[in-house]
Amino acid sequence: MTPVTFGNWLKQSLVLISRAPLLWTGCTLFIGLLLGIERVCLSA
Repeated sequence: MTPVTFGNWLKQSLVLISRAPLLWTGCTLFIGLLLGIERVCLSA
């Protein structure tokens, strides 16, 4: 098992993006939506 470093984490993230771009895009949009809803709820 490789040590956990930022470089290794970045390589694994880029591999995920290249293998499953729709999954990565969906997760990114989902997290963005949650953060947007949280911002609206906290401001009310």
